[in-house]
Amino acid sequence: MSVFLMESNKLLDTYGNWIERSMDKIDEAQLWARMRQDTNSIGNLCLHLAGNE
Repeated sequence: MSVFLMESNKLLDTYGNWIERSMDKIDEAQLWARMRQDTNSIGNLCLHLAGNE
């Protein structure tokens, strides 16, 4: 595996851990809230990412 792929994999693991810790700190209403009409909720973004695994 190339150095680029190994480093990318490490970053994805790190960001995944950060996302999980952050989501543990919010309630369900905050998870699905949209800050503006033209934005996505945190929950929607997570569903999108999970669909791309």
